[in-house]
Amino acid sequence: MKQFIVTVAHSKGGSKKSTTAWHLANGLRQSKYAKGRDVVIVDVDVQQTISIVNDIRENSSELNEFTVLKAHSVSHLLSIFEIHNDDIIVCDTGGFDKDINRVAIERADKLVVPLMASIHDVLGLTMFQSIVSEINASLRVNALLVGVHHKQTNFDDIEKIIEVNENATLLKAKILSKNSNYKTMERGLSVYDTNDELCKRYDEVLDELTDNTASD
Repeated sequence: MKQFIVTVAHSKGGSKKSTTAWHLANGLRQSKYAKGRDVVIVDVDVQQTISIVNDIRENSSELNEFTVLKAHSVSHLLSIFEIHNDDIIVCDTGGFDKDINRVAIERADKLVVPLMASIHDVLGLTMFQSIVSEINASLRVNALLVGVHHKQTNFDDIEKIIEVNENATLLKAKILSKNSNYKTMERGLSVYDTNDELCKRYDEVLDELTDNTASD
């Protein structure tokens, strides 16, 4: 089967990249798209949030282990991609414009950019879109709104700003603002381990991201 890489990235810190990557990876592992393939998380973030969460997970005998690999350099990241050439890989990048982040973006089959559901955060996407264009002008930015209030339903203004760039799309799925997004991670869990209602939201994201490329 063909390798499938999902990179979660944004040059802005605090945009919930690690949270998004962790739950999406857990969702992918349980989804029909895995088809027996391993799902590997590559932690490119200097803060190593996902590595810490996975350490907590591994200390619990009740949980299935997860493969999380720390990439320390560009060459190390490329070697991980080569070794896991039949697997599904989720890359969690840091909030800086660094060579290793650019490689993770360049190699992505799908690029997911988490954004808080505010005009201010969406306007900040412009600079990152220019970075993505430098790396790969044809790579589509899949903007994912996170931390969405359950009463917020109109996203027309946000969509207009994002889709000014012809290679950017606002995903229809939205991730609601819920404590379970973060409280589960404190215990080494994902929303899928607790069967939280957010599972449905992340599944909707995966449905939009995964296509024949993921399941071939």
